[in-house]
Amino acid sequence: MSFLTFCYEYNNMPTISHLVENYIKNNLTLKKCLERDIISYHKLARYLKEPIEKELGKEVQQAALVMAISRVREKLGKKESALKEKIELKNIEVGLKTKVFCIDLRKNESLVKKIEKIQQECSSQITDIFSITQSTHELTIVAQEKYYEKIMKILADEKKLNVEQDLSVIVLRFGKEILYQPGFFDWVISYLSWEEINIYQIVSTLTELLIIVKEEDSPKAYSIIMKMLKTDKQNKI
Repeated sequence: MSFLTFCYEYNNMPTISHLVENYIKNNLTLKKCLERDIISYHKLARYLKEPIEKELGKEVQQAALVMAISRVREKLGKKESALKEKIELKNIEVGLKTKVFCIDLRKNESLVKKIEKIQQECSSQITDIFSITQSTHELTIVAQEKYYEKIMKILADEKKLNVEQDLSVIVLRFGKEILYQPGFFDWVISYLSWEEINIYQIVSTLTELLIIVKEEDSPKAYSIIMKMLKTDKQNKI
């Protein structure tokens, strides 16, 4: 369903401003460019002219598009500033764990029984990365390479959907108040996406966010997050 159809179904006439805002919000690149104010409003208006006219079914003046883009930019800026004001950046710690692997398996009764054995044998140190995530049909294990052989031996008869090695985990530690701040996870992840860092998987607990990336990307990813936190700490001073 298009945004225009949605508006008609709920008896709301779509406006240029609504369509432009919706288009930008659904395009991460445009959204980040506007947030950082590094894009020409007039060039963006020319880019949006055709799709917006197609949605509305009539001609749209470029000046109206520029005005709508300006309003979206102002709104995005206010939201990001408000988020940064609420988040206690000084309380966020960042760590990096290398030599991590991930196994994805089809969930079944025999596998569930083996998980207890894996937990007993492979979580000996409190600082180890060790995570088991279950969905309705699949199960994912994230652990450090030193446990690889043990886990693979226990799971020898199980069907593995995917096995990924040479991974690293960026660990963000924060106060539990972060859980009640809308947009925090998106704020962190969008910085990595902007820099074309592929996130292999994400795991979260009450006060930690684990971002799993390829080992070759980990130095850059770690640097991006540290720079992001440092920059925004300075902006708050």
